[in-house]
Amino acid sequence: MLVLALVRLLVIPAAAEPLPENLTDALGGEAEELLDELDAGEYDSLTLSEGLAQLGQRVGELFLSLFRDNISGAVMLLIVVVLCGLTGELHTAGAPDGSPQFVPMAGALVITLIALGPVRSLIGVGIDAM
Repeated sequence: MLVLALVRLLVIPAAAEPLPENLTDALGGEAEELLDELDAGEYDSLTLSEGLAQLGQRVGELFLSLFRDNISGAVMLLIVVVLCGLTGELHTAGAPDGSPQFVPMAGALVITLIALGPVRSLIGVGIDAM
């Protein structure tokens, strides 16, 4: 009987402390929207399975947007690799044995330039966050 009384005392309703204002000011886009939805009480009546389903849906949407944003870079890299391979084979077939091989160097340069695009956007995101 004493154990049940102790368990009853330990199981009490709890409320979360509001987030500090400087923390909410530092949030960006998606996180700020989610926090506004939480403040509006949209998720108060959800069951665990409904909450997990919404979380899975949100993660799926974020994954698709990341995939769509980065697919163009992957396609450009694939095109450069195929063109470098084709050009290298044509050069090897038609050039004398001692001629310099500039195709691999040019391909590496183009691939580096293509890969710099996402790095620049990441640097921009970091600067915006600061």
